[in-house]
Amino acid sequence: MLSAGVLLMLSGLFLTPLAASQAALLMTLSLLFFSGTGAVCFGIIMGTISPLLGRDRAAIVSGILNAASGVGTSLLSPLIQRLQAGVGIAATLRLLCIPVAVLLPVVFWIAAAAGKYRAAPESAAPAAGAGERLGRALREGDYRRLMAGFATCGFHMCIIHTHIYSQIVSYGIPEETAALAYTAFGIMTMMGSVLCGVLCRRFPLRSVLGSLYGIRAVAVAVFLFLLPKTAAAVFCFIAVLGMTGDATVTPTSQIIARRFGAAELGLLFGITFVCHQVGAFLSSWLGGIFISRSGNYGAIWCIDIALCALASAVSWRIRRE
Repeated sequence: MLSAGVLLMLSGLFLTPLAASQAALLMTLSLLFFSGTGAVCFGIIMGTISPLLGRDRAAIVSGILNAASGVGTSLLSPLIQRLQAGVGIAATLRLLCIPVAVLLPVVFWIAAAAGKYRAAPESAAPAAGAGERLGRALREGDYRRLMAGFATCGFHMCIIHTHIYSQIVSYGIPEETAALAYTAFGIMTMMGSVLCGVLCRRFPLRSVLGSLYGIRAVAVAVFLFLLPKTAAAVFCFIAVLGMTGDATVTPTSQIIARRFGAAELGLLFGITFVCHQVGAFLSSWLGGIFISRSGNYGAIWCIDIALCALASAVSWRIRRE
C-alpha cells in the first residue's frame, strides 16, 4: 500500500485522478507485488534447508512446505469475497496488508535461524560467479526442459488464479459457490503437494512431473468438451486442478537440487520461477484478450491443453537421476 501511495502521488502530477489511480494499481499489482513474490520464491527456502535434510527427506519436506501455499487460498477466498461485497475492493486490500505486516517479524526470525544453523559444507558460496553457474546449467538440456515445463505451469496456474472464478460465475453458478470452489482448490493444492512429496520419494522425479502435466491436459479437455457445466462438474474439475496445481514445484526443485546440488537451488529455481511468471503473464494477458473478444474461455484453455501435453512429453525426456 505504501508503494501504491507513492506511485499515486507521482503519477498525479501528470495524469487525471482516475488514470493516476489505475497506473498506481497496475504498477503495484503487476510489478511490485510479483517482484516481492519472486524474491521469496520456493527455491530460496528449499535451498536454505535442503543441505540440512538430506536427499530422502527433502522431497517430503518440499511437499509439505509447498502445501502451505494452499492455506491462504482456502482460508482467504471466502473472506475476500465477503469483504469485497461488504466494504469494497480498496478497503479489502488495506485489510489484507495486516497479515503481511504481522508476518514480517516471523520472516526475520526464520532468516536469523537459517543463518545460524546452515550447514557449512554445502552452504559455502561457490567460487564461480552466478553468471558462470547459470551458464553451465543452461547448457544442460534437462534444465532447459524444466524451464519450458515451468513456464507452462505458470500459464496454466494463472488461468485458474485470474479467470476461473469469473468462468464459474459465467455458467450461472452463484458467486458464493464460485468462492467456495476456489476454497476447495486451495485445500486440494495442499493435499496434492503433500502427496506429490511422497510420490517423489518412491518414483522417478521425471515420471511424477510428466504425469502431472499430462493429467492437467486430460482434465481440462474432459471438462471443456465432455462434462456439463454444473456445480458438481466444476467441483470435480477444481479438485483435479488443485491436486496437480502446486505439485509440480516439488519434482522440479528436486530435479534441480539432485542434478546441480542444493547450493545451486536458490539461483537455478529462481531463474526457473522467472519462466513461470513469463508464462503467467502470457496467460493472463491472452486470456483477457480472448475472453473480451469471444465472450468465452475456450480458446485459452485449448492453448493450455496443448502446452501441458507438450510439457508432459518434454518432462518424460529428462534423464533419470
